Amino acid sequence: MMIGVGLYAYYVSHPQELGEESLAAVFANDLDHKVADRAMPLFAKTHFPPGMMGLFLAALLAAIMSSIDSGIHSVTTAMIVDFRDRLFPRLRPEDEAQDVWLIRCILLGVGATAITLACFVGPLGSVFDIAKKLTGAFGAPLLGIFVLALFSRRAEWVGVLVSGVVSTLVTLWLMYTQDWFSMWYWPIGFTMTVGLGWLFSLLMPQRPTEFTYLQLMRRPLPHHDTAHPSPGDGSASQP
Repeated sequence: MMIGVGLYAYYVSHPQELGEESLAAVFANDLDHKVADRAMPLFAKTHFPPGMMGLFLAALLAAIMSSIDSGIHSVTTAMIVDFRDRLFPRLRPEDEAQDVWLIRCILLGVGATAITLACFVGPLGSVFDIAKKLTGAFGAPLLGIFVLALFSRRAEWVGVLVSGVVSTLVTLWLMYTQDWFSMWYWPIGFTMTVGLGWLFSLLMPQRPTEFTYLQLMRRPLPHHDTAHPSPGDGSASQP
């Protein structure tokens, strides 16, 4: 964000480098909403000394690759550990070599799916808008699920799951049909998940739980008296 502020301040004084007389004219003629994405590469191309441009691109590509591969591996791990091993343990091969081969195939499938979906995010706007919209569609409902799990004794997993799915689908629909500021999708997805999750849970029988955040914080810690060991507990006195 500090880099973005610095670039904005620079191009306010030098809009001619973007091909216009003023920054307002730049934004007015930016029909594809890509000028913000081009600002940093253009600045590096025109102002970095020889050699620094290559280092900049290498660092940028390394950061991109680390984010992509960690995301793909995280999705694959969740599919294996949280879904296959818990819901369908019989599908786990007995041979570890076969299990590794299966995991690699799933990894390739997740990567191909990510590349395919990336081909359709162009109409969503700039990189900043795309990031905020996608995190609003998936991250905000996920945060709502965590809030319900931590702070509500009335929340049921069926109602929370339904609310999360509905909130994600509604937020995705709004992304493609409404031209709103990208930050609005976060409160929409979060509020919808919490509200619908709590309402859907009211329609189901309540089950007692002891694992909300407040209950865990109020639970007294076990007291262990180690200052005076009892006789016969195997502890030896020190001279």
